[in-house]
Amino acid sequence: MEKEFFGRIYKKHLTKLKNIEIPHKKLVVCFSAVPGSGKTHIARILEKRYKAVRINNDDIRKIIKVLVKKNKNLAKEDRQTLLLEYLLYLIKNFSFANKLIILDSSIDRKYKMLIPVLKKNDFRFFVIRLGVSTNVLKKRISFRAKKAPKHFKEKSEDWFKDYEDCRKSLRADIIIKNEGWTDLSNLFSILDRIIK
Repeated sequence: MEKEFFGRIYKKHLTKLKNIEIPHKKLVVCFSAVPGSGKTHIARILEKRYKAVRINNDDIRKIIKVLVKKNKNLAKEDRQTLLLEYLLYLIKNFSFANKLIILDSSIDRKYKMLIPVLKKNDFRFFVIRLGVSTNVLKKRISFRAKKAPKHFKEKSEDWFKDYEDCRKSLRADIIIKNEGWTDLSNLFSILDRIIK
């Protein structure tokens, strides 16, 4: 059932993916960051600059939400677990010419499961750690929380704890302070050498 379910997600998710036919070697660019740090903004810039395949968790969540509604047996499943399992399934079965992936989500909660799968499937990975002051994060999160205030209030402590745990356990390839306008020239300089 899982393989069939993930196959259905994949079929719908495929319509969201760009640049899949542009050849690139195996590399996953991922973020260690709490919500509101600017992951998606930077991920979109990297997707465009390097013609990468950006995998956006929000796209996958929407697909899972629709499929879970249609399948009563999946109603009890935790959607976050389904999302992670699908992501691992996708990495294991990634057969596109373009193997340069920008993972537009935080790996803070999933790096212990994700990194071994990347290594086993011969993907190099590059970790961008985003640092944002508490004041800036509060403003960004309060803006987002207008759409889902209860979710942000309940989850924010866990996000910060996961971020700190990941920071202590997983070395970042670059640390970027993302307080507003951010100079990405150092990031481009490093990635240019790795990708080209």
